Amino acid sequence: MPAWGAGGLAATVTALATGGVLLPLAAGFGMIALLSNRRKRRTDLGRVRGDAMRYAHRMVAELTTEIPPEITRTVDDVSERITARITDQVSAQRALLEGELEELQRNLAAGREQLAKERERARRRAAALGELITRGRDLAAVIGHPAAAAAAATAAPEPKPEPESA
Repeated sequence: MPAWGAGGLAATVTALATGGVLLPLAAGFGMIALLSNRRKRRTDLGRVRGDAMRYAHRMVAELTTEIPPEITRTVDDVSERITARITDQVSAQRALLEGELEELQRNLAAGREQLAKERERARRRAAALGELITRGRDLAAVIGHPAAAAAAATAAPEPKPEPESA
Protein backbone atom coordinates (compact mmCIF):
# COMPACT_ATOMS: atom_id res chain seq x y z
CA MET A 1 0.00 0.00 0.00
CA PRO A 2 1.36 3.39 -0.89
CA ALA A 3 0.20 5.00 2.36
CA TRP A 4 2.15 2.44 4.44
CA GLY A 5 5.20 2.86 2.25
CA ALA A 6 5.07 6.64 2.49
CA GLY A 7 4.52 6.38 6.28
CA GLY A 8 7.54 4.06 6.64
CA LEU A 9 9.68 6.37 4.56
CA ALA A 10 8.61 9.37 6.68
CA ALA A 11 9.39 7.41 9.88
CA THR A 12 12.83 6.37 8.57
CA VAL A 13 13.79 9.87 7.45
CA THR A 14 12.63 11.33 10.76
CA ALA A 15 14.50 8.66 12.75
CA LEU A 16 17.70 9.41 10.88
CA ALA A 17 17.25 13.12 11.31
CA THR A 18 16.35 13.11 15.01
CA GLY A 19 17.84 9.90 16.30
CA GLY A 20 14.78 9.17 18.44
CA VAL A 21 12.04 6.53 18.21
CA LEU A 22 8.84 8.28 19.30
CA LEU A 23 8.95 11.20 16.90
CA PRO A 24 9.57 9.02 13.79
CA LEU A 25 6.67 6.72 14.75
CA ALA A 26 4.33 9.70 15.18
CA ALA A 27 5.45 11.13 11.82
CA GLY A 28 4.99 7.75 10.11
CA PHE A 29 1.49 7.22 11.53
CA GLY A 30 0.56 10.84 10.72
CA MET A 31 1.66 10.37 7.10
CA ILE A 32 -0.31 7.10 6.88
CA ALA A 33 -3.45 8.77 8.31
CA LEU A 34 -3.09 11.77 5.99
CA LEU A 35 -2.67 9.68 2.86
CA SER A 36 -5.44 7.22 3.87
CA ASN A 37 -7.85 10.10 4.52
CA ARG A 38 -7.01 11.65 1.17
CA ARG A 39 -7.60 8.35 -0.62
CA LYS A 40 -10.88 7.86 1.24
CA ARG A 41 -12.02 11.39 0.31
CA ARG A 42 -11.06 10.77 -3.33
CA THR A 43 -13.05 7.48 -3.30
CA ASP A 44 -16.03 9.23 -1.70
CA LEU A 45 -15.79 12.04 -4.27
CA GLY A 46 -15.77 9.45 -7.09
CA ARG A 47 -18.83 7.77 -5.58
CA VAL A 48 -20.66 11.11 -5.22
CA ARG A 49 -19.75 12.06 -8.79
CA GLY A 50 -21.02 8.66 -9.98
CA ASP A 51 -24.28 9.14 -8.06
CA ALA A 52 -24.67 12.63 -9.52
CA MET A 53 -24.03 11.35 -13.05
CA ARG A 54 -26.54 8.51 -12.60
CA TYR A 55 -29.10 10.99 -11.29
CA ALA A 56 -28.44 13.37 -14.20
CA HIS A 57 -28.77 10.52 -16.71
CA ARG A 58 -32.01 9.37 -15.09
CA MET A 59 -33.41 12.91 -15.20
CA VAL A 60 -32.45 13.29 -18.87
CA ALA A 61 -34.09 9.94 -19.63
CA GLU A 62 -37.26 11.02 -17.83
CA LEU A 63 -37.27 14.35 -19.63
CA THR A 64 -36.91 12.70 -23.01
CA THR A 65 -39.51 9.99 -22.36
CA GLU A 66 -42.11 11.55 -20.05
CA ILE A 67 -42.06 15.29 -20.73
CA PRO A 68 -42.60 15.29 -24.55
CA PRO A 69 -45.93 13.40 -24.25
CA GLU A 70 -46.99 15.86 -21.53
CA ILE A 71 -46.02 18.78 -23.75
CA THR A 72 -47.89 17.21 -26.65
CA ARG A 73 -51.00 16.75 -24.49
CA THR A 74 -50.80 20.33 -23.30
CA VAL A 75 -50.34 21.68 -26.83
CA ASP A 76 -53.25 19.56 -28.06
CA ASP A 77 -55.45 20.79 -25.20
CA VAL A 78 -54.57 24.43 -25.86
CA SER A 79 -55.11 23.89 -29.59
CA GLU A 80 -58.57 22.43 -28.96
CA ARG A 81 -59.50 25.35 -26.71
CA ILE A 82 -58.30 27.90 -29.25
CA THR A 83 -60.13 26.10 -32.05
CA ALA A 84 -63.36 26.02 -30.01
CA ARG A 85 -63.06 29.72 -29.13
CA ILE A 86 -62.36 30.72 -32.74
CA THR A 87 -65.26 28.56 -33.95
CA ASP A 88 -67.59 30.22 -31.43
CA GLN A 89 -66.46 33.69 -32.43
CA VAL A 90 -66.78 32.93 -36.15
CA SER A 91 -70.26 31.46 -35.58
CA ALA A 92 -71.33 34.53 -33.62
CA GLN A 93 -69.92 36.85 -36.30
CA ARG A 94 -71.66 34.82 -39.02
CA ALA A 95 -75.01 34.98 -37.20
CA LEU A 96 -74.59 38.74 -36.81
CA LEU A 97 -73.73 39.19 -40.49
CA GLU A 98 -76.61 36.96 -41.58
CA GLY A 99 -78.99 39.06 -39.47
CA GLU A 100 -77.65 42.24 -41.07
CA LEU A 101 -78.03 40.67 -44.53
CA GLU A 102 -81.65 39.72 -43.87
CA GLU A 103 -82.39 43.25 -42.65
CA LEU A 104 -80.72 44.76 -45.72
CA GLN A 105 -82.64 42.41 -48.01
CA ARG A 106 -85.93 43.44 -46.33
CA ASN A 107 -84.96 47.10 -46.76
CA LEU A 108 -84.10 46.46 -50.42
CA ALA A 109 -87.47 44.77 -51.04
CA ALA A 110 -89.28 47.60 -49.28
CA GLY A 111 -87.29 50.15 -51.31
CA ARG A 112 -88.12 48.40 -54.58
CA GLU A 113 -91.79 48.27 -53.62
CA GLN A 114 -91.77 51.97 -52.73
CA LEU A 115 -89.97 52.80 -55.99
CA ALA A 116 -92.54 50.81 -58.00
CA LYS A 117 -95.36 52.73 -56.28
CA GLU A 118 -93.65 56.05 -56.97
CA ARG A 119 -93.11 55.14 -60.63
CA GLU A 120 -96.76 54.13 -61.01
CA ARG A 121 -97.93 57.38 -59.41
CA ALA A 122 -95.57 59.40 -61.64
CA ARG A 123 -96.81 57.51 -64.73
CA ARG A 124 -100.45 58.23 -63.79
CA ARG A 125 -99.68 61.91 -63.17
CA ALA A 126 -97.84 62.14 -66.50
CA ALA A 127 -100.80 60.50 -68.28
CA ALA A 128 -103.25 62.86 -66.54
CA LEU A 129 -101.11 65.87 -67.50
CA GLY A 130 -100.94 64.63 -71.10
CA GLU A 131 -104.74 64.32 -71.18
CA LEU A 132 -105.13 67.82 -69.75
CA ILE A 133 -102.74 69.26 -72.33
CA THR A 134 -104.62 67.52 -75.13
CA ARG A 135 -108.01 68.74 -73.82
CA GLY A 136 -106.66 72.26 -73.47
CA ARG A 137 -105.48 72.27 -77.08
CA ASP A 138 -108.75 70.82 -78.27
CA LEU A 139 -110.74 73.45 -76.33
CA ALA A 140 -108.51 76.23 -77.60
CA ALA A 141 -109.02 75.03 -81.16
CA VAL A 142 -112.80 74.80 -80.70
CA ILE A 143 -113.12 78.34 -79.40
CA GLY A 144 -110.78 79.57 -82.10
CA HIS A 145 -108.26 81.17 -79.89
CA PRO A 146 -105.32 82.59 -81.95
CA ALA A 147 -102.75 81.16 -79.55
CA ALA A 148 -104.27 77.70 -80.07
CA ALA A 149 -103.01 77.58 -83.68
CA ALA A 150 -99.50 78.55 -82.55
CA ALA A 151 -99.69 76.08 -79.68
CA ALA A 152 -100.82 73.33 -82.06
CA ALA A 153 -97.87 74.08 -84.36
CA THR A 154 -95.29 73.96 -81.58
CA ALA A 155 -97.07 71.30 -79.59
CA ALA A 156 -94.79 69.23 -77.44
CA PRO A 157 -95.20 65.51 -77.85
CA GLU A 158 -96.95 63.73 -75.04
CA PRO A 159 -94.57 62.36 -72.43
CA LYS A 160 -93.96 58.64 -72.68
CA PRO A 161 -93.65 56.63 -69.48
CA GLU A 162 -90.14 55.35 -68.78
CA PRO A 163 -89.68 51.60 -68.87
CA GLU A 164 -89.19 50.06 -65.45
CA SER A 165 -85.74 48.72 -64.69
CA ALA A 166 -85.56 46.50 -61.68
